[in-house]
Amino acid sequence: MNAEPVQWSEEKQQRLQECLVGCWAEDRWELKGYKDGKCYLHFSFTSPSLKTELKYALCYKFDSGVWDVKKRQNTLCYRFPLLVTWLNQVAPTTRSLLEKPIEYWTWSLRSYLVETDQLKQYPEKHLLATQEYVEYIQEDPHINLFRQCYKIIADAYDNRPETEKDCWDMRKLGLPVNLTATTNQLNFAPISPPWLKHLAKMFMKYNIAVRSPGDCYDKLTVIRNFSQFLTRYAPQCSVSDIDRTLIVAYISFLQERKLSVRWRNQTLIRLRVFLETCAYRLQVPGLTKEHLIFDDDLAKEPEARSREIPEEVLEQLRDHLNTLPTSLLRMVTILLECGMRINELLALPLGCLIHDDRHDWYLRFFQSKSHREQVIPLVDEQVVGMIQAQQQEIRMAWGETCPYLFPSSHSHLLPYKQLNFYLYLNKWAVKHEIRDRTGKLYHFNSHQFRHTVGMRLINDNVPLEVISRLLGHSSVRMTQIYARKRDAELRKELVRAARKHKTVNY
Repeated sequence: MNAEPVQWSEEKQQRLQECLVGCWAEDRWELKGYKDGKCYLHFSFTSPSLKTELKYALCYKFDSGVWDVKKRQNTLCYRFPLLVTWLNQVAPTTRSLLEKPIEYWTWSLRSYLVETDQLKQYPEKHLLATQEYVEYIQEDPHINLFRQCYKIIADAYDNRPETEKDCWDMRKLGLPVNLTATTNQLNFAPISPPWLKHLAKMFMKYNIAVRSPGDCYDKLTVIRNFSQFLTRYAPQCSVSDIDRTLIVAYISFLQERKLSVRWRNQTLIRLRVFLETCAYRLQVPGLTKEHLIFDDDLAKEPEARSREIPEEVLEQLRDHLNTLPTSLLRMVTILLECGMRINELLALPLGCLIHDDRHDWYLRFFQSKSHREQVIPLVDEQVVGMIQAQQQEIRMAWGETCPYLFPSSHSHLLPYKQLNFYLYLNKWAVKHEIRDRTGKLYHFNSHQFRHTVGMRLINDNVPLEVISRLLGHSSVRMTQIYARKRDAELRKELVRAARKHKTVNY
């Protein structure tokens, strides 16, 4: 949500009304219900203006593909009438929801839910990277629905250039956003010192021109973390006060948070890029050009553990594979066969299977890092059959209107999300007690499948050039990492065996 207030006007509101055409202009929407039945949304608002705004918000959800009009909408039809009743009671003459901030409306709605004994706050379990569950209270779904609508309406009224806002939609900036990721926004609102927020926006205008959306998001996260430090320990700090003493204090602050060494190092490296880019490339007045973060500030990282899935975990994965939902089972099978990145798998087009004149099968997909189409051979008939079965199911449900082999459960116009894959697979691993050799519950990372395929092919003596082409590496040198890892593992095993059975006693 943008921090600054957005101005509405009757002229802008009229434009929202003009967007409502066909069935969206009606005061009663017929939607799909349970068991091929129907359910209805009634826009019986006392205020004609609020009727227009709420219609626009819900219409946007459907038109943008976030919601699927062809799927059951019973939950929406159950929750929305309460919002209508509440607004008719508290805002019968209101001309726009933007007359008051979101905080006011949220307080009003929560009060109404409490007074009418309808407030529902459900306990929700969240799975940590340690494979442990923590429980928290989820906000009432009516409040969540209203927040979504308010944000859509505010965005519709805000006709400023995207980079003048506190929250940038990277899609509107024309950036190649990965639709399988969960975020497509750069939110500057939490950055509290105004000068740092201005600096962050200056930097990001430069960074989006030369770096990927993912890199922009990661660096903004680092700037926001630095902002939290300044707010707590140096609230009066200005741009000219950023010096080595302040950075040393920030390094201590990071150390106290007890996060991983790698995370701390990446934070410092990205902060250094931000500060030095602002000082040298953007020539920000008042910002020192002295080096503030040195290589010596980076802690020595512990020896990296092998990134492929351990064999004992793979055995358990295969033993329980058939207990996964069908789509997830197919995703995991393709990953274990092809070594794709998770975003490449989830963005697979529906027509990803091709064959040549000899009826040999190939998988066609867009490789995210090299930004080019990749075609790799498929030699396992079972994998080919799984993809064909998935294609058939999607075409039976959506015809050719679904562009993805693995569409989102919310809308067939969007791909399945990486986060959902990650969460479901690890919840499944906890349920089936997938453990490593030490007995610890195993935590899956989607990129491990790619390393597992690389190491398997290396151990099967497949030539490096072939592996490099399959994995889409830009050079064979990248593939040689797997060979060096195999040699290191071999040496480690030989040393272990030698210590156990000495040939010569000294």
